[in-house]
Amino acid sequence: GTSQSSRLGCRLSQAEMPGSDAGVEINGSEWPGCLASLAAEFPGHGSRHFSASNAARDVHLLMERFRAPGQSISVYGISYGTFWAGRYARIFPGHARAIVLDGVVSASGSPSQGERLTFERWDEKMQRVGLRVLDDKCRSDAFCASKLGPGKPSENVAALFEKLAGGTYCAESLAALGGLRGLNAKLGGLLQGWSGRAAAMALLYRLRRCAPLDVAAI
Repeated sequence: GTSQSSRLGCRLSQAEMPGSDAGVEINGSEWPGCLASLAAEFPGHGSRHFSASNAARDVHLLMERFRAPGQSISVYGISYGTFWAGRYARIFPGHARAIVLDGVVSASGSPSQGERLTFERWDEKMQRVGLRVLDDKCRSDAFCASKLGPGKPSENVAALFEKLAGGTYCAESLAALGGLRGLNAKLGGLLQGWSGRAAAMALLYRLRRCAPLDVAAI
């Protein structure tokens, strides 16, 4: 959550509840109800108070509340936290002794040109990473290529997804992963780290083979 110690979510429409259509995630059909619930919970322009600037002000207030007199402050931001820390530095210049930015999210540039990362383009970015991992890394590794080959691993994985979308191939494993949406989310999460990328390749291999032991492992 950001600002005023509140979480920006779909509390009134319950779109994020486990029993909703997409579980804790929000699908396309749930967004209208979610937005309506936000408008009801934060009437007028109340939702505008949820911003990186106000989140930075919250952090500043917390630091001032809990630090000892004369104690210096260092700020560490990772991923979206770098955007947050950058905003904090602009609003409160000189307040921190040091600011560390790890995995910088740029606060400037055009999102459409790929100069600035925004969450609405997250899937597009992860798609690029996935294709590079498959066709650059996996294809050049003899063991990985033997499991996701022959040919281009990305094309073989695309064919796998077409089979899974048919609803009958490896249905038990796909259901355990939360359907195609759940599989996409799982792969996207695994691709964010080096160790996870190896696990993603193993998951794709097991889904492609779909032997009884693979189903049990998944």
